[in-house]
Amino acid sequence: MPLADFSLKGSKRANLRHGCSRAERQGLKVEVIPAEQTRDYIPVLQSISDAWLKGLNLKEKGFSLGAFSTEYVAQQPVALVKHDEKIIAFASLLITETKEQVSVDLMRYIPGSAPGTMEY
Repeated sequence: MPLADFSLKGSKRANLRHGCSRAERQGLKVEVIPAEQTRDYIPVLQSISDAWLKGLNLKEKGFSLGAFSTEYVAQQPVALVKHDEKIIAFASLLITETKEQVSVDLMRYIPGSAPGTMEY
C-alpha cells in the first residue's frame, strides 16, 4: 500500500478509522522504535511474550510460526502499544532491504488487554 496517498478518510476506511478512534479513546497509543533501540526493550518484550504464551497455555513454536528470540527480535524495529505509558503489546516489523515494504512479524500482547489492541 503506497503510504504517500494513504488516509483514514472516506467510507472504505471506516473500519480502520473506527478501530483507531476506539483504541485512542481507551488510552492506547503506538510508538515504533528503530532496530537500534530494540535491544533496550527486550526484557519487557520477553515478559509480554511469556505472559501471552502462558495466557494461551502455549509453548513457542519456532518451526512453523514466528517465535520470540532475543537475537531475532533485537534486529528489527518494533511497534509498541502503550496504555498509560505502560507497554502492553508489541509487533516486530520486517522491512525489506530497499525499505519499500514493511510486514508485521511477531505479535504479542498481555492477556486482558483492551479489545482491539492488536488490530490497533
